[in-house]
Amino acid sequence: MERTILLYDRFGRNWWDDSGITAKGFRKDLEEANNDPDCESILVAVNSPGGSIVEGIAIHNAIIAQNSDSNAKPIDTRNDGIAYSMGAIVLMSGRKVYAYENTTTMLHCCSGGAWGNVRDIENSLKMMKAVDKGLSKSIASKTGKTLEEVKNEIMNYDDHFYTSDEAQDLGLVDEVIQERSEVAAQYEGLSYQEVMALFQKQPEAQAGFFKQLQNTLKNSFESFKPKPAPSEPIKNQDESMKISNKLTALLAAFGLSATSEAEQEHNPTAEQLQALNDQLQAAADDKQKLTDLENQVIARDKSIKDLEDKVSALEKGSGADPQSGAHGDATGDGGESETLTSQADTELSALRAELGIES
Repeated sequence: MERTILLYDRFGRNWWDDSGITAKGFRKDLEEANNDPDCESILVAVNSPGGSIVEGIAIHNAIIAQNSDSNAKPIDTRNDGIAYSMGAIVLMSGRKVYAYENTTTMLHCCSGGAWGNVRDIENSLKMMKAVDKGLSKSIASKTGKTLEEVKNEIMNYDDHFYTSDEAQDLGLVDEVIQERSEVAAQYEGLSYQEVMALFQKQPEAQAGFFKQLQNTLKNSFESFKPKPAPSEPIKNQDESMKISNKLTALLAAFGLSATSEAEQEHNPTAEQLQALNDQLQAAADDKQKLTDLENQVIARDKSIKDLEDKVSALEKGSGADPQSGAHGDATGDGGESETLTSQADTELSALRAELGIES
């Protein structure tokens, strides 16, 4: 029996409703298929406009790795509608790659954004070039082309759309299924932007979010106008300018200007949404880590306070000297006999040692 795993969405978790294709989710589906005793082979059906390289390349590599194991269940792939961008990279990872006759495959270089100083932007460029080189190696491995040919013919900063027959001629697809796919039919005659719009979730929520983001940034500009204090005029002005520069860069990344004179319409690209999603997720993770550390400190302070209260209670109950913690039995001749230690004194000494208080 062949078991099918559907990849019918964008790669990467959708910020609005937690939908989207993730490597973790795919690994779970793949594990279930591998553990199914009735499953002899696996088919990964692709219908995706692309998305996160991080999620997609992990799925690509998981399929390649399993197909490299002769004892593992083989994984074939099939284009059920569109396999754009990262969808095409995942599609070509199958042991055998199929495509319905009315499907489309698209390849191009990675997209992204950057803001910061010159070094930040240069580092982003280096990263994107490295990603393109890695993707080019995958394309070359599937098609049999050299890296130079892939760079000149495919990864040349243009979008390249291929019919099923063209994809087969290029070597991206091994076999064209001579029947039309109902899934693919809904994309016929649509532009790339229109196709991407079909995969956008909750457009009203997105529009509201960007409206809120725009208003927040506008208000930030008003709040962070240079207001030099008499004691530190230069320092305050410098700090305000740093904040303004960062906000200007953020606005520019979304195609907005730093003006509040008129409303600005903006339709964010998928790459911009993903970049913002990744950064906000990282910020949320950092905030959670900080909250965890604060909770640990609070718990530790409470533990210390509880121990101190217990020490105080034991000192009162044992009759010990609060300063020394010692208790002796005086003899009639004014001398000091052998010190007698009660159970309370023993517990008190242990607590003092735990708190680092000298006896």
